[in-house]
Amino acid sequence: MTERNNLERLQSDEDQTHGSGQAGAENKAGLNIGGQGGQSNGLTFVVPEELVDLPSKGLLYKKGHPLKNKDVLSIKQMTTKEEDILTNQNFLKKGIAIDRMLESIILDKSLKVDELLICDKNALVMNARISGYGSDYESLLICPKCRRENKK
Repeated sequence: MTERNNLERLQSDEDQTHGSGQAGAENKAGLNIGGQGGQSNGLTFVVPEELVDLPSKGLLYKKGHPLKNKDVLSIKQMTTKEEDILTNQNFLKKGIAIDRMLESIILDKSLKVDELLICDKNALVMNARISGYGSDYESLLICPKCRRENKK
């Protein structure tokens, strides 16, 4: 069985006749399809971001903290990566799943999640949950006395 060369398949006939079958060549759509040595392949995926109102308004952070006097923080919307973090059994056992998820969605990488106030963490988690799954949260509660099921 012969190996398949996607680079050759994606190049135009003109590119192939001129022998420019080098990695990093562009296809007809102008996308970089090659790439070598850690270079990007030219394809990008833009993840929407949102501004979250911080309950602390940045007033309770010490001088010099990146959130001092900031009333909003920019986060990206959750993706499958963050869902995987939230269901990672090792993270759940260690109690770090939420912090790891927050580290992943906060765009300002100078922020340390363990330095965030709990009220701001909660706002970030709630916003991420709403943007990812919607504002409704259905649950089933069972009364411990009468065993009646209550849907909320």
